[in-house]
Amino acid sequence: MSYVQVRNLSKSFDNNQIFNNINFDIHKGEFISLLGPSGCGKSTLLRSIAGLHNVDSGNVYVDGEDITYKDVQKRNIGMVFQSYALFPNLNVFDNIAFGLKLKKLSKEVIRKKVLQIIELVDLTGKENYYIDALSGGQKQRVALARALVVEPNILLLDEPLSALDAKIRKKLRTMIRQIQQELNLTTIFVTHDQEEAMIMSDRIFLMDKGNIVQQGSPIDIYTNPVNKFAATFIGNYNILKKKFSLKYFNLNCQTAIRPEAITLAISNTDVIDYDYCLNGRISNVQLLGNIIRYNVKLDDFSLNVDELNDINRMRFFKQDAVKLYFKTKDIQPLKDTINEF
Repeated sequence: MSYVQVRNLSKSFDNNQIFNNINFDIHKGEFISLLGPSGCGKSTLLRSIAGLHNVDSGNVYVDGEDITYKDVQKRNIGMVFQSYALFPNLNVFDNIAFGLKLKKLSKEVIRKKVLQIIELVDLTGKENYYIDALSGGQKQRVALARALVVEPNILLLDEPLSALDAKIRKKLRTMIRQIQQELNLTTIFVTHDQEEAMIMSDRIFLMDKGNIVQQGSPIDIYTNPVNKFAATFIGNYNILKKKFSLKYFNLNCQTAIRPEAITLAISNTDVIDYDYCLNGRISNVQLLGNIIRYNVKLDDFSLNVDELNDINRMRFFKQDAVKLYFKTKDIQPLKDTINEF
């Protein structure tokens, strides 16, 4: 039996439908990312599970118990926000201890639990610091510790890393994932950052316009996008219109091809294993760190092709005539674009 079950969940504000008839299951200990663009409903869905928003219809079950209409404080759910939501008049220790004090635990138990969680999030030595004296990354770790110390059934993370710089964000996402796995804590993480979702998740629920359009492991979502939205939101897929897909691949729909799935060569003798070969010309070359991206012109459309950057040699240059090789397994039909030209 799934640990978290969401059944037919719907929510609107006034006449604006945020999401409608949402259904999914989460196993105990899974790390799930709700991934999607701003305004797609992912944060509202998270807050509805937490009880911060009342739903219009549907149910939320945790470990078999219907918590849909339970008070927020009785759901045993930990939540971390982008804005930290810490108490500036309290020090680190008292911020983390706040939820335990509400449970009226003894001072000895509170002290033991708080010090354990402070060590877990690498804040030892910061117990007496006030919030204004902390960096953004330290504040977020305090918020995480406060959510964890009450030993929640579920941890909900609402874009907790988006306000941090890239270096701190990478460090914290690794820490969060390690702690989540160590505690076997069922976690739902909201993000619009595909890299974060790919790195951290057991499964991704990809959302668009209030719907979960695809769910699966990061590799499934990346290699098998179900529609144009999924293909353009995850990775850097080339999207081929229907007339080109029909002409070159005999597929009566739009198709998606990953830039790294295309092989470039000068002649047919350079590549052995392929199903299709097209002729093109290099129109632009971009150095993207460890990747070289070639833009290749074919008739009246173009494709991006990515190769690992070998600093000792550049294989192709602007205006080079090249051949592009494809394998059938890498050409992904997009099921909802059958009438798009």
